[in-house]
Amino acid sequence: MWAALRRVGICLEPALVRHATKKTGGSGGKSKTSNAKYLGIKIYGDQFAKAGSIIMRQRGARYRPGENVGIGRDYTLHALVDGFVEFTRRRFPHPRTLIHVRPGTAEQHRERVAARVAERNTPARLGVWSKTQAGLFAEL
Repeated sequence: MWAALRRVGICLEPALVRHATKKTGGSGGKSKTSNAKYLGIKIYGDQFAKAGSIIMRQRGARYRPGENVGIGRDYTLHALVDGFVEFTRRRFPHPRTLIHVRPGTAEQHRERVAARVAERNTPARLGVWSKTQAGLFAEL
């Protein structure tokens, strides 16, 4: 009898269909990463740089080229001559950090660094605490 009813298209059994109670999470979204760009300083201050070597890779002109430094179209700074790298800050009229390559021997570079350190430690540039430690203010 059930077979005859099924042939006619009448189904007396209840149609139960179970649906998922929780949806599964998607597999995409946070797993997409980009390749490393290897930006940053490649040759630091007071280090020797050969002509054509990359000193810094950057996005935008955060650091500016100084003496004997060239800039590429992607703002990569590179040395134009053999020499020692030097970072300087120019405050006026617009604050800038310049990167220079100073040609010369290692002895000339050491003399230049010694002069820079001596100029930095002059009493006019020292703070009050350093002046008292140096004995320049006896009353404090």
